Amino acid sequence: MAPTRPAPDGFDAIPTTGRSARPRLVIADADGTLLRINSLFSLLRFDARRRNIRERGETFLADLRAHRERGAPREFTNRRYFTWWQDREVDEVANLALDWSSSALGPRSFFHPGVIAHVARHVAAGRDLVVLSASFRPALEPIVRRFPQAEVICTEPTVRDGRYTGEVELPLVGEAKRQAVCDLLRRRNADLADSIGYGDHHSDAPFMALLGSRVVIGTRFDDISWAQRELGSFELLDPGGSE
Repeated sequence: MAPTRPAPDGFDAIPTTGRSARPRLVIADADGTLLRINSLFSLLRFDARRRNIRERGETFLADLRAHRERGAPREFTNRRYFTWWQDREVDEVANLALDWSSSALGPRSFFHPGVIAHVARHVAAGRDLVVLSASFRPALEPIVRRFPQAEVICTEPTVRDGRYTGEVELPLVGEAKRQAVCDLLRRRNADLADSIGYGDHHSDAPFMALLGSRVVIGTRFDDISWAQRELGSFELLDPGGSE
């Protein structure tokens, strides 16, 4: 029998060797991990330019940054962000996102090529990709285009009568990400030992710690003390390189 190590509450112990027939997952954060951009900010800027209200858009984003600099939690700024889309039709924003992801930026410019190549190898080897993000589906369109089979778990803005209300029931940040992954693992009956978590920020640590392998996006010049403190063993992956 393969040796085991402790598993999260509610899960079987994680074998340290051997291969299971259960689904093997790659669970990856989006912004800063798969994407080199802030997807929420980039889509908002595209919208503001298209509606000729660029200055208003920059003022709105500056306000969000100011809240963060004053120590506001990510949950707060995430909720505040979605007020930008209040009363906008869901279909309109979806079409906007299609145009944005096909814009002059070029599809490859959205991504960290080294990370995309790394993830793609795991997908080719039979792992299922799950994208986990505090962003929302329209702003994740570049990833959906690159990995059309991926499951997307993200913040879901409230919709009423086909329009965004500007409200969010649960920002997918920190502990909410961890709970979403717990639910996913149970629903998919996934093999924790042979599943991999990708992240670039300390808020990703709670979900990454659930998985058998962890990949931290950064270089030896970055502050990765959060990963050393909260994850123990991990692979450090430079986001550069070619896809």
